[in-house]
Amino acid sequence: MKSRPAPREIFSRMTKSPDRIRSSDLIKHLFTKITYFRAKDDALICGRGIINKKEVIFMGQEKPRGSDPSSAHKVNSGMMKPEGYRQALELLGYAEDNMLPVITFIDTPGADPGLESAKNLLSWAISDCISKFCSVRTPTISLILGEGGSSGALALQVTDRRLMMEHAMFYVIAPETCGSLIFRDSSRLDDSIELLRPTSRDMSHFGIIDEVIKEPEEPSHHEKYVRVIRMAVARALGEVTRTEMDKLLEKRRKRVLSLGVYRKHGLISSVVDFFQRSSHDRAPAMKGKARAKVIEATNVSDVIELAYLESRNIDLSKPHILCEKNDFRGCGKYIPLDAYLENHKSCPFCGKGEALSSDEWIELLCDHNSFTEFNSKITVRELLNREDLSDEYLRMLENAEIKSGCSEALTTGVAKINRHRCVIALSNFSFLGGSMGSALGEKFCRAVQFCIVKKLPFISLCSSGGARMHEGTVSLMQMAKTIMALTLLKEAGLPCLSVIAHPCTGSAIASFATQGTINIGEENALMAFEGPRVAQVAGTALDPEVTGSRFIFEQGGIDELTSRKKLRKLLARYLKFFYETREK
Repeated sequence: MKSRPAPREIFSRMTKSPDRIRSSDLIKHLFTKITYFRAKDDALICGRGIINKKEVIFMGQEKPRGSDPSSAHKVNSGMMKPEGYRQALELLGYAEDNMLPVITFIDTPGADPGLESAKNLLSWAISDCISKFCSVRTPTISLILGEGGSSGALALQVTDRRLMMEHAMFYVIAPETCGSLIFRDSSRLDDSIELLRPTSRDMSHFGIIDEVIKEPEEPSHHEKYVRVIRMAVARALGEVTRTEMDKLLEKRRKRVLSLGVYRKHGLISSVVDFFQRSSHDRAPAMKGKARAKVIEATNVSDVIELAYLESRNIDLSKPHILCEKNDFRGCGKYIPLDAYLENHKSCPFCGKGEALSSDEWIELLCDHNSFTEFNSKITVRELLNREDLSDEYLRMLENAEIKSGCSEALTTGVAKINRHRCVIALSNFSFLGGSMGSALGEKFCRAVQFCIVKKLPFISLCSSGGARMHEGTVSLMQMAKTIMALTLLKEAGLPCLSVIAHPCTGSAIASFATQGTINIGEENALMAFEGPRVAQVAGTALDPEVTGSRFIFEQGGIDELTSRKKLRKLLARYLKFFYETREK
């Protein structure tokens, strides 16, 4: 019996092979009567054609052929830009209007992380694309052909029928980058792949894809690839087109909302759990733990600094902190510590602040003792099978619980803001950097479901470093899950006030954070498609011009920009408008 190739060998020899079939090759031989549309992005091939006597719209991500640098440059190494994802949005609308099925071919190392893409709000384009796939009223099919790189691939993958080639991979972050971040060694591909679990076998195990298509022995046998793919696509097309649209849409919604719930025994069964703890049961917010630099005369440099403060007539009877300048953030002023804390750990002059815990956000936003938490018992352990959780990850979760005093990176509950009742979902940055995992996605969706049942407005406050690598592609799928929940909220006629707080990067900003009815940004907040650590590993610096909330506001990605201290009043104003409008 022939032994199964090692993950490193599959990834290097098969998944990333320069001889592997490309979307353009497949499209040319899969369809007849092809009409190509003029693509607005060189990494996207799109048009309409006929397969199995059915006319369809197709979209394919195109990676370079061979190892020629000019080929890679021409298609931007297969990385789509915002204009490509926005064209995909247009094509979905066109397909919906003309009742044409949509087939997507996914093959990309990820979305384009360049400066121009950041300026053109790449995260917003990806989030909007996922949202449209969640709700489009036409049958959809996707095929992961080679690389399924993070949110750049997910944007075209939330479909009714999901296919994947046997040696393709679908990952939350590139294995090489994962190796650098987790193991401090980019060459540890086997360890990274074991952690990320990106293979077709893993995707089938987690229910992320429906069918694995067996591949020929060699990636250069394109005729054999076309043959097996044609059979699988034709079969899937027949299945989705025979299903009534309402039933297809309902099935799509249920499948997306179930992503991340895999435990076979002991799963919390109710959609909305009992209220677990009231606000007075919660641990008090840590008011005095400002991690900023407190000025004390402990060495020569501090003595010089104190002398400088005296020369500026700054009252030294109270401790001060420095609002340090780094990139676009910080004004360089010295601030009394009590003023910094009264301003909720942010500078009263420029708004620069540190990330807050969910307890601190509750204290800042909610009426006194009005917050009642629910679904606090939902954790990763309740959602995923034990064999899918590494011992290292379980230790990380345990340490995060001890450090933060919370069970997950999201706290949800019912609250009042200026006496207006609402449901609120608050990021807890002290829990693994507010990272997105299966428990965060499940708690978020249940909070939205509670809103729909009780007809309450929803407030989402996102402060997150992105998807949690230790849960692999399951964490990536929480982007689709949270966006699907907000799609249902909007269909119910209920508003989502989405607050994007410092910091918000990666998968978080390319998903639910940017899908609010109103998007509100915190002043001087970091907002970036790539987080600082990922950018550092990738060798790309975060550009201060495009990663600040002020720039995003000027580009139209944010509807309101406010300081931390004024956020409560702003939310209360929108809630008041909602209740007054509903009464009329």
